[in-house]
Amino acid sequence: MAPRSIRRTSATLATPHPVYYDRLEPADGAARVTMLLLHGGAHTGTCYLETPDGRPGWAHRFAEAGFRVAVPDW
Repeated sequence: MAPRSIRRTSATLATPHPVYYDRLEPADGAARVTMLLLHGGAHTGTCYLETPDGRPGWAHRFAEAGFRVAVPDW
């Protein structure tokens, strides 16, 4: 299966404790369920967006496979 083109947007949830997040989804709008990729420890959301050598990370892979992906970060 060929990779889909993806659309990436960013936003902030306006809650008592605002949370920034990136959202990736297939550009054609046809997405499966939403995957929430949570980081932990000493990581940040960037760990899902890009590999250390600059290649697209897991978030891009899941979006290319047809999932809507949300990657929150503080």
